[in-house]
Amino acid sequence: MTSDSSHKAYSQMLKATSIVAAAKVGTILVSLVRMKVIASVLGPGGLGLINLISSSIDFGRVLTGMGLDGAVVRSVAEANAANDPARLAATYHVAVRTALLIGFLSWILFSIGAPWISAAVVGDSDKAWLFILGSSSLVFTPLLGVQLALLQ
Repeated sequence: MTSDSSHKAYSQMLKATSIVAAAKVGTILVSLVRMKVIASVLGPGGLGLINLISSSIDFGRVLTGMGLDGAVVRSVAEANAANDPARLAATYHVAVRTALLIGFLSWILFSIGAPWISAAVVGDSDKAWLFILGSSSLVFTPLLGVQLALLQ
């Protein structure tokens, strides 16, 4: 490996790592602002309710993730190692479609189960609409995982 190619590889690695780190910092800042606004508007009781809903949705996200992130990282690494741009593009397109499919199915399943989840978590099935609204984030979360896996 020549000095120029190792410098280029190091530069690409640094750029990808910087993008992932910036995305993580942005996510944390948005979460801080969101929690501050929720706490100011809803008060402590509302903040507790939002945290219960958020934790339930995170649990659903873990259950429905199906290891897609790891599979995409592995497939992208294999395509890069083989220096095959067509295979890389095909991997990306299949991963995006799969992520959207998993996201929509997760949202639908979570929405169907929202009355039971609400009754179990909050003790009141009348709050099911909050779980349905919050679970809409399940649609794009697997897609975000694919994008981050591609950057890695």
